[in-house]
This record gives sequence, C-alpha cells and structure tokens, in this order.
Amino acid sequence: MRILITGHKGFIGSHLAKLVGDFDGIDLKEGCDIRGQLPDVKYTHIFHLAAKRSVPESIKNPRDFIETNCWGTQNLLQTYPGARIVNVSSASASEPLSVYGATKLFGETVAANHPNCLSIRLYNVFGEGQPFESGALIPRAIYSKLTGRPMTIYDGGIQKRDFTYVGDVVDQLKFYMFDTINTGLLHVGYSRAISVNEVISKIFGDAPMPDIDFQPKRSFEIVHNQCPYHITNPRYGRDEGLKRTIEWYTRHYSSST
Repeated sequence: MRILITGHKGFIGSHLAKLVGDFDGIDLKEGCDIRGQLPDVKYTHIFHLAAKRSVPESIKNPRDFIETNCWGTQNLLQTYPGARIVNVSSASASEPLSVYGATKLFGETVAANHPNCLSIRLYNVFGEGQPFESGALIPRAIYSKLTGRPMTIYDGGIQKRDFTYVGDVVDQLKFYMFDTINTGLLHVGYSRAISVNEVISKIFGDAPMPDIDFQPKRSFEIVHNQCPYHITNPRYGRDEGLKRTIEWYTRHYSSST
C-alpha cells in the first residue's frame, strides 16, 4: 500500500497525516504543485486536499483558484487512474455563489469520471491549528476573546452553518478511504446547523463580548448550509470539539505572547 496526501501541511491535511501515519505528501507551499508534473509512483490510495480555499480571495484572484482547484484536480485524477482517491470537497459546492464554490463543484464533477474516486463534501470544518488569519469564523471569534479586539460580523450573524470538528472529519476520511468501496459523492457533517451568533455565544460564554462591527450580507455568502445527514457516533461532537479548540488556541496564544 502506497499512500499520497495532497495538502498534507494544511489545516485538515496535518490532522489527517497524524492519523494515517506512513505516506508521501505534496503541498502547494513546497513548489511541488498539483498543476504540474506529479510523482511517477503507483500510489494505491490518495487523499486529495490541496486547494486554494478562501472564498473572498477566489473572487479577487479567480484564475489562480481555477487553475489550482480545477486543473490541479483533473491532473491528479488523470495521472493516477488506478488509485483509490478520496477527493475532499466543500459545502460551498452545494450553492456555488463564489469562484471557490464553483471550482469545488467542478472537482466533484470530474471526479465522478474516475473509476475509483469518492468526493466528500465537508461542512465548515474547525479545530486546532486553523490559522487566525484564515478568516474562518471560529478562530476569528477566539482571537477576539483572547485579545479583546473587535470582530466583524456579516448579515447580523443570522447565517447558519453545520460547523464540524476536524477530529471527526479526519476519522471519516480515513474510514471512507479504507473501510468502504463507495464512489460518487458523500457528505460529512453533524446535520445540525447553528447560527453565527450561537457559535460566538458558545465561544465567549460568560466572558465580556467584544465590540462588533456589523456589516451587510456578502453576495457570495450562503445563508443556510447543513449536511443532509449526520456522522454516525462521532468520537468528539461539536461541543467537545469546540472546547478542545478553545483550549488549544488559549495555550498557543499564551505561549506566543
């Protein structure tokens, strides 16, 4: 068995790497890009996570996102026709209001032509190690709690998301890769969307709330996004995952200041 993880140094990829163990890795930051010549190795199993991810950035730099997420995915599928591939997609593909969402939908579409590929849509994954600067809600809110700095909320915080803990996500990716023969498209989430305001309340608890800079709804933002079915017997769940995430950021921030 020879395993490849693309995007192994990214947020989700680094968690998956710890779970999988022995593997080869390709990461966009290393200059060995999925758009170019890929290793001449007969990989048996490939987790494909390497992608450009920011929704706002995809609107500013559409060409980079299209070339990486669309051609990069097609290049991988074409290079390894005999491998078992898990193509990691995004809930943004369910209602593609952005270039990013459209590129992930494209990835699912071309993956369906591969004889042994399963695409998995993930729903607003959070957890330890997600960069503060990623723009994702949960690290932004935790950063605001730790520093007392104001935070920006769009559309009054009424949007609902199926926030899913990374520990449960990588468990599912590994399971679907090695313990099933599924192809096509599957979803991984809790099937229990909660609003942005609810998440912020969970993070702050009894701590004083920061100043909020309320901004109008952004054109690319999906109002309600929820996984159509839930993870069976997740190891952690959202509340435990959120607790672990807050504790990790608190330790990390304290040690870096």
